[in-house]
Parts: sequence; C-alpha cells; structure tokens
Amino acid sequence: APGDLDAAFLIIDAALEAMEAAGVTRSDALAALSPLCQAAVANTLTLGPDAALTGPISRGDAQTVRRNREGLRAISKESQDAYCAAGLRTLPIARRRGLPEPLLAELELALTET
Repeated sequence: APGDLDAAFLIIDAALEAMEAAGVTRSDALAALSPLCQAAVANTLTLGPDAALTGPISRGDAQTVRRNREGLRAISKESQDAYCAAGLRTLPIARRRGLPEPLLAELELALTET
C-alpha cells in the first residue's frame, strides 16, 4: 500500500538524520544504507518478515534499544518517535518468532520509557 512505502521513506530519512548527526555526510550515509535497505527488502520479500527479522528486538536485547535511544537524542523528536514506533510495531513479529513474553515486555518498556 502507498502508506507503507511512505513509512519506509520516513525511516530511511530518519536514519540519514542520525548518521548526519554522527558526522557522516548525507551522500556517504545513503551509500552505506543502500545495501542494507536492499538486503532487508529482498530478505523480507523472500523469507517473510518473521524469518527476515534481525537486530536487537529479534534478540530481545532491551539494553541495546536503550543505548540506541540514548544515541538518538541528537536528532529530531519526530525521528526519535519513528524509531520507537517502528520498534513497537516490530514486537508482534518478534512474538510470532517465539521471543519470550518477559523479553517482549522489557523491549516495550525500553521503547516507551521517557
């Protein structure tokens, strides 16, 4: 659906914002993100979202999520909110993959605490 594609654009833009805040030029950030985004889309379309999920939420790593959120304080609130919203939307996928409920609860707390 078109709205879903809009969300992908917004997530990529937020990633660019974060990389720029870390001192990476926008063109270098795009070059670095391109293969990651292409692989993520290819894996998701080939394997499905459940099997393609990687990262701290797939591992139940709330501490990394908290560190990521701390690092994102240098970017706009809108982009920080996008990170949290994307993370919260990822929790049902992690649940389907069998991540235990206590880890899911800890991840939710890491994504919602202020």
